[in-house]
Amino acid sequence: MSDAYAAGGIAARVPGPPPQPGPARRGTADPLAVARVGGALGCVLLALLVVPPEPVPRGALLGAALLLLPADLLPVIVVVVLRDATPVLGPCTAGDLVALLYLARALCGAGFLPPRPAPSRVVLCAFLAWAAIVTVAGVGQLTALGRIALYAAVGLVVAHRPRGRPVLFAGIVAFAVTEVVLHVPHLPDRLWGIMVHDPAQMGGLITAALIVVWCAAPRRAWRTALLLVLLAGAAATLTRSVWFAVAMVALAAALPRRWYVPVLLTPLCAGAALLVVPRVTEILGLNADSGALRINAMRAGLRMFADSPLTGHGWAFESAQRELGLVGFAGLPSFNMWIALGVYTGLLGIALFLVFTVLVAREAAEDGVAYLTLVATLALSLTENPIYALSLPAILFLTLTSVRDGPRRAHPTGRIVMGRDEH
Repeated sequence: MSDAYAAGGIAARVPGPPPQPGPARRGTADPLAVARVGGALGCVLLALLVVPPEPVPRGALLGAALLLLPADLLPVIVVVVLRDATPVLGPCTAGDLVALLYLARALCGAGFLPPRPAPSRVVLCAFLAWAAIVTVAGVGQLTALGRIALYAAVGLVVAHRPRGRPVLFAGIVAFAVTEVVLHVPHLPDRLWGIMVHDPAQMGGLITAALIVVWCAAPRRAWRTALLLVLLAGAAATLTRSVWFAVAMVALAAALPRRWYVPVLLTPLCAGAALLVVPRVTEILGLNADSGALRINAMRAGLRMFADSPLTGHGWAFESAQRELGLVGFAGLPSFNMWIALGVYTGLLGIALFLVFTVLVAREAAEDGVAYLTLVATLALSLTENPIYALSLPAILFLTLTSVRDGPRRAHPTGRIVMGRDEH
C-alpha cells in the first residue's frame, strides 16, 4: 500500500469538525426576508390606502417599511426616488433620508467592519473637503455638496457588503427597463421617464443598465432581449450625448482593458464625433440650436472660471448666484463637467478630480461594470455636467465605480467579452 493511500485512509477515519450550516440552495427564498418584505409592503399599502393623508402617520408607516426591508434594497430605493426634489424633513429629500437610513443600518449591522477605502476614495474625500472649504469661503451651496458626499458614502458601503452590488445591479436594470416599457405607448415622443423627467438623466440610467446587463448578466436568451430594449430606450432619448456615451462604452468594451483607455478614449474620439453631429442632427431633425447653447454656456463658464482660477467660487455656484440674484451672473449652466469643476473648485479641484479619475481607472482593471461606468461618465462630461445633486448619473457613477479591492493588474489581453471578463 502506498504512503499516499495509507495517509488517505487514516484521514478518512479521523472524525472531522461537525458540519456547519451553509447558505440556502439556489432558488430557495429566506423565509425571514420574505416576511420582512411582506411586512414592508403592508406598511406601504396602509400608508397609501388606509391612513388619512397626514404627514406624521404616513411618515411613520413608510419609515417602518424602510426598517423592515432588507438593508441592501435601500440603495435601489434611493436611485428610484432621487429625482424628487421635494423637501421632506428640513432640506432633506426622500432620497436623502433613505440614504442616511441605509448608512446607519449598514454601519450598525452585526459583523460589519468599517471598510478600508481604496486610494481613489481617499482622493475623493480630499476633493470634497477642498470643495467644502472654497464653498464656505465663496458663494455656493453646502447642501448640494453634502448630497454628493452622501452618494459617495453609499457607494463605499455598497461595495463592501456581500450582496450590495448585485442587488443594486438588479434594481438599476429593473428601473431602466420599467421606464422604457412605460414609454412605449408614447412613441415616437422623446423619452423623458415617468420618475426621471429628463432625457439626459434617462440616458445615464439606461447606459448604466446596459453596462450591468453586458458585464454581469448570465448569457441567456433574456439577456439579449434586455439589451435590445435598453438600446431602443437609449435611442428614444433623442440625446446625442447619450448616443456618444453608448458608442464609447461599446468601443471600450471591444478594446484591451488598460487604465488609460477610459481617460483618453473620449477626448480622442470627440473630434470625430463633432464632425458627425451636424449631419446626424440634420437627418433626424433634432434641435439644431443646442450646439450653440452649449458653446455659449461653456464660454460663460470659462469667463467665471477666469475670475477665480485657483480656488473657484464654491460648489453649485451657478444655482447660488441665481437664488441670491447677484449681478453679473450669466445665467447659463456649464454643459461641461470639467469647466463646471473649474468654476466650483478651481485648478486645484480639477487636479484632485483628475487624480481621482485616474485612480478609479486603475482600480477598475478587473471590474467591468466600474470600468465601463467610468467611460460612460467621462463621455457624458464633454457636453453635460453629470456630477451635481439630484443627478442620477452622479449617484450611479459614485456607486458603480466604488470597488471592494484596490488596484489589481489585468491580464495584458483582458477584454470585456459577452458579459464576462475573458483572460
